[in-house]
Amino acid sequence: MVGTGIGSLIMIAVAQITMFTARSFVAMGNYADLDRASRNTLDVMSREIRQAKSVGYYATNQLILTNMDGTSFSYTYNPNAGTVSRQWGADNMSC
Repeated sequence: MVGTGIGSLIMIAVAQITMFTARSFVAMGNYADLDRASRNTLDVMSREIRQAKSVGYYATNQLILTNMDGTSFSYTYNPNAGTVSRQWGADNMSC
């Protein structure tokens, strides 16, 4: 009976460690996916900003640029949602 009790405690401890390890691996996978997506987004943004012809307007939360072909695009930061949005072909060059 004592052996069964000790064996049960060991099995519970092994199950807890296994579940913790599985959750940690899933979390690390999610962090890696988020890091990859963030890196790709920053690569696209920096390439587009470097290739812009001129800056049409800038503010603390918005940047409007003009391409070599004359079309404009903008990046706008929304502090409430914590997101940056990109808009192509924005005709309005001021806020």
